[in-house]
Amino acid sequence: MTVTSQYVAEFNREINTLVSEHKECDIGKIVYKDYEGTSNTPSNYYDVMSVYMVKYGIGNTATVMNENAKTELKTVFDDMCTYTTSINEEKIKNDKGKKEKKKVLYVNVRGMRWMQAKLPSGKVVFPDYYSDNAARVARYLDTIRPSISYGFEYAPLKMPVVLHTENFVANGMAMWAPKRIELEMIPDAQPFAEPWLKHLVTHEYRHAVQYGNLYRRFMKGLGYVLGQQAGFVSSVLVPVWFLEGDAVMAETQMSSFGRALQPSFTVEYRAYLTEGKQRFPLDKWFCGSYRNYIPDHYQFGYQLVAWSRERYGDDMWSRVADYGARRPYTILTTKWALRKYYRTSVNRIARSTLDDLTRFWGTDSDDMVLRCSPLAYLQESGIANKLALTKAEENCLILCAGQGAYEGDALDDTQALADLLKDQGMPAHLEVWGGDVSHDWYWWGKMWSLFAPRILEVK
Repeated sequence: MTVTSQYVAEFNREINTLVSEHKECDIGKIVYKDYEGTSNTPSNYYDVMSVYMVKYGIGNTATVMNENAKTELKTVFDDMCTYTTSINEEKIKNDKGKKEKKKVLYVNVRGMRWMQAKLPSGKVVFPDYYSDNAARVARYLDTIRPSISYGFEYAPLKMPVVLHTENFVANGMAMWAPKRIELEMIPDAQPFAEPWLKHLVTHEYRHAVQYGNLYRRFMKGLGYVLGQQAGFVSSVLVPVWFLEGDAVMAETQMSSFGRALQPSFTVEYRAYLTEGKQRFPLDKWFCGSYRNYIPDHYQFGYQLVAWSRERYGDDMWSRVADYGARRPYTILTTKWALRKYYRTSVNRIARSTLDDLTRFWGTDSDDMVLRCSPLAYLQESGIANKLALTKAEENCLILCAGQGAYEGDALDDTQALADLLKDQGMPAHLEVWGGDVSHDWYWWGKMWSLFAPRILEVK
């Protein structure tokens, strides 16, 4: 039996003893509070283990149970497995099928104590042991609230924010029915440029802005009939690539180095478009493919939203959302709104976005791309301008690389460039520095301070 199983068994034995004895009462009952499962005997065994790992797991995993670890695990267990007792009267059928009043002892079992903080943006609901990070989430919400609606007419929809700490999937979601934002607080194992909580809160709160602008006019009236399900109907009036792309754009605009500014976020599109060979149909870009690797709708959506806002104005998608809220009965509200206000379509926006990105990034044979890589340019075109060669011979061309950290590829390319220049009649001065010279700004500054006077002929 594991240590946690032992604690669970002791806890169950204690509450079952209270129920079976039901002192000063006719019967006893166990009542599981705030439990949404179907099992008759709920267990939060895995929740306890997850919280223990979050609080104490660094360098002291749950697989190593010394006395100190047992004490810490018991502290977590006692916080998450509690009960209270109450007495009340209840009409219960006797052996003859007639109802009679019985004095009942209720043992109210709670697996986790939840707390809430009320904010202008709504409630933040969190486990009581997570109050510090809950305060950070509340601070982020209050900070971004004045500017998170940029580009839209209306403020974000007021939605409760629920913080989960037992899930190892780093994600979040904004849902309509019941209306809420759920944040999985365990950060991704991969490194990220921005603090996870800040990134997550901004992205999901932007969804609250989108929903707040869709749930208006006709859709809000429909809400009196359908309840919160009407909000779900309104969310399908705009494509999912817009919802996620707009949220990515918001988190990027409100950070110093957000997701869309990271090279890893656009590397697949840059690879496809600079290669110049993959001209997929738009349906494949939108829907994905089992045959070809296609970046997800977060990446594609961001590119489309960014291009369309640059082309048609920051309030473009606010007008599209307003059209959908006024006339949801037209079903294809995005199509009609784009045609009415901007005389365009989703396909035109997508094709124009891809074309502009291709021109912006260039192709592998594009002159600008080649000029950014002297070695590739000389291998492709050679020295075409002999006059430039004559002029260059009057100057001093210096190549330098180190042999330290991250200099392997740079050293090989530098040597290849020197050999190529020599073969084409433009000898260059090559210096290879020692093993302590790394691929770093410090050493580049050293190189510049040494070579600049020689190049500029400063005495």
